[in-house]
Amino acid sequence: MPIGLLPQGEASQRPVDLWAKSHLPGRKSSIFSPPARPALEVLATTPDYRAVCAANHAAVGKMISKQAYYISFKIRELDELLLGHPHARAIFGETHPELAFGYLGKGHLPPPKKTKEGLAERMNLLAPRLPQLHTLYSTARRQYLKKQVQDDDLLDALALAVLATTPLQSFPHHHATDPKGLPMRMVLPQDFEAVMPSPLPKK
Repeated sequence: MPIGLLPQGEASQRPVDLWAKSHLPGRKSSIFSPPARPALEVLATTPDYRAVCAANHAAVGKMISKQAYYISFKIRELDELLLGHPHARAIFGETHPELAFGYLGKGHLPPPKKTKEGLAERMNLLAPRLPQLHTLYSTARRQYLKKQVQDDDLLDALALAVLATTPLQSFPHHHATDPKGLPMRMVLPQDFEAVMPSPLPKK
């Protein structure tokens, strides 16, 4: 979930989103900007997509995507938690599964995750680092319906769990905070930029 939101009148994209997109040429659409804080405040009073879009446009000059809207409810939950419990800011960190798989692929992104080839290559990238991969995946697949959790969502979660076992660092190095003091950064392995520079080399 994104952490740290743009206020009224700021740029239309968070600096951390621009940084992440620079490491995902050809896959930039996987990084979608979260709602600005005024739009999230509207979401607290109405779930209407058009109302949230209008508030976002008024705040930062652009609408929000449907993908961003669908996770906005969870973004708001996390935002309220971090604002209400400042000590939690040292526990929660934002990251992104496409960056994780690019890192595990030593700088090369697997095919899109909704394809059979993309799912298979993601399994292949995880297997060496997660010997219990197939057991974990099969167990989760039995516990949750696909309408609740898609196959690629399970692999995304496992990839982030693998990265969490490595020494981590915040990127970009000069990360910003929003006006509420929440950090806008990605938490990734310390050698991420060495393994996955911007722009990525062609495969």
